[in-house]
Amino acid sequence: MRFCIATIAFWQAVGFDTEYWRTSTDGTKAMCHDKFAQTLVDIDKNPNVETFDIDSEAFQRVIEDEFTEEVEDE
Repeated sequence: MRFCIATIAFWQAVGFDTEYWRTSTDGTKAMCHDKFAQTLVDIDKNPNVETFDIDSEAFQRVIEDEFTEEVEDE
């Protein structure tokens, strides 16, 4: 399984509604399944889209660094 990450502005510019997509903690990027992204974008040739295998270390780093909020203990 693979996921694609790009800026929200890019996804919206090509016609996707990202309202309910998982977004980065800073609100600039969003991710979706590669099969969904391929309906409107050539994900292999588009420099705006990063594609990751779900089991890759690179994907885990991106999720931890950009898509996971830290929770403070009370």
